[in-house]
Amino acid sequence: MPYQRVDPGDLITAAGFNQLLDALETLETRVLALEAGAPSGNQLTITRLEPVQAYYRIGDPLTVIGTNFELTQGNLRAFLGTSQILFFGSNSTDGRLEFVIPAVVGVQETGTPVNLRVANSTQEVLYPLVLRPALQVLFGDVDVEYLAVSPTTIVENQPVTFQYRIRSRASAEADFLIDPLIGIGSNQNLWQSRLVVLDQDFNTLPSRLLRLSQQQERIVHVRISQVPAGTTGTDFTLTVNASSGGVSGSSGGRSFQVGEAVPDQDNTITINPDNVLFGSGTLAGDSLTVPAEASAVVVFNVAFSRTPPVDGDTYNLTLALSPSGTAWQAEPFDTPTSYVITAADISPGTGRAQRSPQFTITAPAAGSASARLDVIYQREGADTSNLYALNLNVG
Repeated sequence: MPYQRVDPGDLITAAGFNQLLDALETLETRVLALEAGAPSGNQLTITRLEPVQAYYRIGDPLTVIGTNFELTQGNLRAFLGTSQILFFGSNSTDGRLEFVIPAVVGVQETGTPVNLRVANSTQEVLYPLVLRPALQVLFGDVDVEYLAVSPTTIVENQPVTFQYRIRSRASAEADFLIDPLIGIGSNQNLWQSRLVVLDQDFNTLPSRLLRLSQQQERIVHVRISQVPAGTTGTDFTLTVNASSGGVSGSSGGRSFQVGEAVPDQDNTITINPDNVLFGSGTLAGDSLTVPAEASAVVVFNVAFSRTPPVDGDTYNLTLALSPSGTAWQAEPFDTPTSYVITAADISPGTGRAQRSPQFTITAPAAGSASARLDVIYQREGADTSNLYALNLNVG
């Protein structure tokens, strides 16, 4: 049947479109009829895979449509690459095979061509497809640690660069989105627009994505390309978040003042919130939300990595709530106010001694203001310390 052609600018009419649909329906009917008809003799065939996809993943369900598989006679043998398929679903027949794609050695995330090989008592056929590894559900944590700022005195109309360490404790390799956030009373959009994320070599990080394998750590830099004019004496906070799927971590909000030298910190101490152990509370990045007049016990992950380690180093804890007079409460829960770290405590694999302090945090009445809890550790005899700022919200 000849079909009416259209030219650019022509109106597509209902009649013309319906003619096209009629043709497609006729074609579909003919194809189904051909597929339903068995080939002559006892020919073994694979006609299609369901669902129709560009690639399949290990662990996906797959249906193979064809003819004369001889499953019911017990003559069927099926392989994906060199992996034999041993278990078929209850709806499988001599013309339909249902199974879960088994593990196949050497499959890459970019896609690996393999052959589906099906054989009956007398024949064998191959059907090519592309396999990818099974999707992994990512879980675990990622640590974001502030390290330094350059220059140490932040000057208006000049750039300033903040250095952070990102450490993955996730279950698999992942691309982490590095998301810095400026907190300031006015012109926040202007400050935020001047943030640039750089890799450890000070190159712009494409799409702000940092790929990390398990237990890998790398340095990133967050730069304010130009501190806004007229801001000397202005206070602001910088929070750096990292996330991939359901795994996220935050540096906590760290305070700075334009025109004032930034104090040094002890980078041999790292502090990160881990989870809510029990009680009523939700931890998201650097923010904890607790229902009014309820309590949550929050576990932190703290690491000490002084090099060389000295036997008998004592690290003292301080919990500081702000603003002054806040009705929030925080105290250690089953946690000492000091840790004594010896050389034997340092793990050879990580070079760190890990501790998991726990703190009970109690919210005030409904409608009370938010607050901030600074978790601070300082080595006795040292001039510097390190802290994590946890934002507290009633909710």
